[in-house]
Amino acid sequence: MNGKGIGAPIDRRHFLQRLSSLLAGGYLLQNFGSPGDEPGHLVAPALAKGTGYTLAPWTGDNFTLGHRMRSGDGPSFPKHSEGKVDFIIVGGGMAALTAAYELRDHNFLLLEQYDDLGGTSLGGSHNGLAYSMGAAYYSDKEGPVAEYAAHFGLKPAVLGPEKNSFFFEKEWVNGVEGASANLLYRNFKRLKTDLAKINKRFNEEEPLPPVTRPDFLKLDSVNFASMLTAYDPPFRLFVDRILMSSACADSERTSALAGTILANDFFNDSFVLPGGNPAMARALAAHIGTPGKKNERLKNGCFVWGVEIKDDGASVVYSDKTGRMHRLDCRHVIVATPPLVTGRILSNVKNSAKASLFWFRYGSYLVANIICKKRIFKGTYDNFVAPPFGFTDFTVAETPYLKNNTYHDPMGSVLTVYNPWQPGTMGRAVLTEGNRPKLAGEIVTALGELIPGLDANIERVILTRWGHAINICQLHFYERISKINAGFADSYTLAHSSLQGIQCIESAMAAGRLAASRALKCKATGVKGAKAL
Repeated sequence: MNGKGIGAPIDRRHFLQRLSSLLAGGYLLQNFGSPGDEPGHLVAPALAKGTGYTLAPWTGDNFTLGHRMRSGDGPSFPKHSEGKVDFIIVGGGMAALTAAYELRDHNFLLLEQYDDLGGTSLGGSHNGLAYSMGAAYYSDKEGPVAEYAAHFGLKPAVLGPEKNSFFFEKEWVNGVEGASANLLYRNFKRLKTDLAKINKRFNEEEPLPPVTRPDFLKLDSVNFASMLTAYDPPFRLFVDRILMSSACADSERTSALAGTILANDFFNDSFVLPGGNPAMARALAAHIGTPGKKNERLKNGCFVWGVEIKDDGASVVYSDKTGRMHRLDCRHVIVATPPLVTGRILSNVKNSAKASLFWFRYGSYLVANIICKKRIFKGTYDNFVAPPFGFTDFTVAETPYLKNNTYHDPMGSVLTVYNPWQPGTMGRAVLTEGNRPKLAGEIVTALGELIPGLDANIERVILTRWGHAINICQLHFYERISKINAGFADSYTLAHSSLQGIQCIESAMAAGRLAASRALKCKATGVKGAKAL
């Protein structure tokens, strides 16, 4: 999930270094413990039948309450409020955590459905080797993400364009530069030249919401495939693989504006923290309250059923871990959930504002972490494959440890396999059915074709499912989010990463910062009644 990279104000000079990170919304993993623990430890894993590895319980989305809300089978709401705070943050992903960090000196409450914070920026650890179950790296060299990383003392490995490799004609092609006789290298050279022409326009004004320039809106109204017709078909296939992995949509479904931004990742540096973007989520949470103490303002196990917007703030209805219902008022509410969720819980706003939230389409995602006894794949960090392989690519979790000289052989290896589906395809049904042995077996078999000896080296397989993983950048995407961002009332802000552009950690942290800024301005206007709980 690009970001593998699991999304200002963003530093506009470095917008082209942004990359889709998967997600950073408010959907969190289930069935694993505190950060750094291996997931699934609450349920003992069983030896997968006919294999030499154990298969962990599902992690990822738990859709039970969400589907109840969708079907209208929700509980009765309390009529009276239990109290009032200045700010309520709905969701616990990267945008929500960023907003909470910016509001850490104020009276706020964060409500998250799952037991852990971070959205798709969550992961686990095996023998001291941390890995991601979603968002894995970022591309912002000097923007907010880089600022937070430096502030928290995080040290990412810097990977250049050689970070990628491509399984082409039964061989690995490394990086994007090489002899022009190679079809991929020849097309990469042409793409870099073509992108440079567009990048000059971006450097004049970055296409961040609100996007109003006619030339940007024109790019947003056509698909990226229309810009690739003169390229060789095998190369276009690998461009689609990158787009699918990054944004759950191929060049036919991706707007040319978004596709151009994403394609720059071929040629830009990436920044990988040990364990991926979960390291940033843990750092944010750790610095919001008193170090070493549980922060009661970060409430997990809380499912938000309704957000009613009022003239003097908002009223939020949620259930806690025990199922007990609560109503709490606030001066300003920050809703950091995906638009399809926000549209269902938000009330007392204009019909047009709600309707716009249901326009988007979402791709689904399966992530498989293959825990290995030792390193047997010695390739690059991110490795892309073309059909007939069902998955798009796999990353190597030990790469940042190797780059930072902190890797030791006993740590073994973790290969993180990404298998996205476009909207309207079979992905969501496959993930809902949830046949873990079948899905794990298919991935292990296919990956074994690329890595001889893999099967005998596997200790454990951990599958993570994301049913509504990424808000795809379809045609008119930037036009639509620009209109949504212009329509917030004083009492609420929508802060999901996808409303700031391509869904990634850069967009998520940008959304969180902007939301916190709006919330503080609202407080400064003197809305009455906020009382600390």
